[in-house]
Amino acid sequence: MTRYFIAFLFAQVVSRGVGGSARARRRGVPWWLDSRNFVFLALGLLLGIGGGRKLWRDWKAGRATRRLEHGDVAVSEILDSARFGRSVLFELFRLLAEAPDAAIRDAAGRAIARLWKQDELVAEEEQALVKRGFSVAWNARKRYPRNLKAPIPISVDYGLMFLRVDPDEIGPDDLAWSHRITGARRASLETFGPWRNGAGRLEFEIHPTDFIGEGPHRLALESRVRTVFQSNAWECELPKTAFTFELDPGLDPESLASTADDTRRAAFQAAIRLEPKEHAEEDDVFLPLDSEVALRNPPVIVVVTPLPCDLAHRVLIEIECDGSVETLEAGSIALGGQGHGARSNDRAEMRFPLKITENRTATKLEPESARLRTRLVADLELAWGDPSIRSLWPDSISVDWIDVQIVRR
Repeated sequence: MTRYFIAFLFAQVVSRGVGGSARARRRGVPWWLDSRNFVFLALGLLLGIGGGRKLWRDWKAGRATRRLEHGDVAVSEILDSARFGRSVLFELFRLLAEAPDAAIRDAAGRAIARLWKQDELVAEEEQALVKRGFSVAWNARKRYPRNLKAPIPISVDYGLMFLRVDPDEIGPDDLAWSHRITGARRASLETFGPWRNGAGRLEFEIHPTDFIGEGPHRLALESRVRTVFQSNAWECELPKTAFTFELDPGLDPESLASTADDTRRAAFQAAIRLEPKEHAEEDDVFLPLDSEVALRNPPVIVVVTPLPCDLAHRVLIEIECDGSVETLEAGSIALGGQGHGARSNDRAEMRFPLKITENRTATKLEPESARLRTRLVADLELAWGDPSIRSLWPDSISVDWIDVQIVRR
């Protein structure tokens, strides 16, 4: 309709320009400055510019849609396509559901999140984005030894993993999640938890003795989501996501342990050390050792990766004072993905602060100078609880003594 009106105005202007007005000709005024002609000319120019801009925008939107249809499109182009509004919405949903490349799917999800932020979506489309983009990542093994004694830690990350903290997009904090786990044989996990903003994450433990037989045993995540930033807020349930595992009586816990040899033992000794922590007097840090004394400026454990094989070790602190040695539990270190699969050019220094994990009301330690070292002891239960551990170094690792200072708390 706009095009027909523009054509009509153009015809009027041309006809008036050819014929002109008698008064304008008598005064020698150009036809386009005549008041009656000027109104039509101004309206024609305004409508022509506005219509031209709209046609130009429609052409660019169609071009962007065709680019999305072909699939051979860059991530930046997908994100930029959100400026064309709903005209590209169908293709963005198609890419989110069908694109083989995870980066393309994530970019399509972010582009729809931009349209959502611009209030271009209806509630049903917002829920469609959540349901199609919903993903769950279980961090656990498929098989465990039947005779494990310690609880097995399991973690689950879920939600819209492509969301980012961006003022132009719907972000993680704009959605709230609630979840429960069925099949874990724990009453506390069977009921929905409180609503929490941000990306969904759940950490829990299962105990092998709670399950009868080898399995497969089935755990299932049930989750709900709701919006927290709109007046017309909605809530919906997400599809259940199951995870199965087995407790194999024929699987030996020792099967994770690698074979110790002198070459790799020397590599571990060279890769792990204690590094003193230097501080100015006013910035001293104190690590409580018991109810009476603390360690001033405790050292940190430095591990240079990659290692010959994986670590899953308890950390013991040995403090020598007046000829006697006090041993304290100081947490654990777990590093998977080492060994032959690690690339030698991925060298990095990882730092682990000391932390006392046992409550002691008293020790034999007194405020004075002392020597300290750490000893890393292999822990098969810890190794089985971390799915990234594939080949555990079976021996203990001791580092050299360093001087420390014990002070009264």
